[in-house]
Amino acid sequence: MTASQGPAKGQTAELKITQEGARRFIVGLSWDPPELPGMKIKLAERHGDDAISKVSHAMFAPFEFIRVFFVSFFNLITMDMYAKKTGKDGDAVGRDKQSEAHDLDLDCYIFDENMNFKVLVGTEDDALIDPSKKVHHSGDDQGGMGGDDDEVVSVETNGLPADYRHFYFVVKSDSMHDLSQYINPKIRLADGKTNANALALPIGKDGAGKYNYVFCLISRKTATNADGDAVDTWSVTSIDEYVGEDMEWETGLPALRAA
Repeated sequence: MTASQGPAKGQTAELKITQEGARRFIVGLSWDPPELPGMKIKLAERHGDDAISKVSHAMFAPFEFIRVFFVSFFNLITMDMYAKKTGKDGDAVGRDKQSEAHDLDLDCYIFDENMNFKVLVGTEDDALIDPSKKVHHSGDDQGGMGGDDDEVVSVETNGLPADYRHFYFVVKSDSMHDLSQYINPKIRLADGKTNANALALPIGKDGAGKYNYVFCLISRKTATNADGDAVDTWSVTSIDEYVGEDMEWETGLPALRAA
């Protein structure tokens, strides 16, 4: 199980962002895919170096070729059946309750200062990037095979719209599996330049019967410095909360805001 990093549940801490370039922070979600069907084929070994062993091995070589051919063919059929069983032909809105794929989705809900909903950045094709082109989603990973971070939301704070003030990051299971049935699911908040984690949490330990998880809230405040320039400061609140499928995200998330 991945060790936790950063503020405890319900606690808020300053979020330090490298003040160079895009001044970016990222949230990365990852999980491991189920073990794939075995594909190894063990070839018959020759026993001994004497003449009889060599002749016997040569005589059985054609039969070994036939065996390897049929085992390979069987493995291909098995892999095709596995792919059809665990993959998706399409991805409709809402949880795909019939899908056996191990598919987690990472969403970012953005609100203004008064907690009015502004925009969703998520896995849907029309939601991969916000209108300002400052908040990006890496795209849908339906099996947990994308590397260190299977899905990533990147937020460029330099030039971000002034009314983007609060960012909630949410994990949703888009399959028949609840969050406890995924392998090593975890999520992290990190600096976009150094990749150093500010908050990292495992998911799933308490996720039996739960399909949605709220990771954190990132908030922005703007003040004027001595030179009259507007300066943003950022904070992160660890939410670490499982929520039900009846959650109304645009109105329910603000209720999880720390006092």
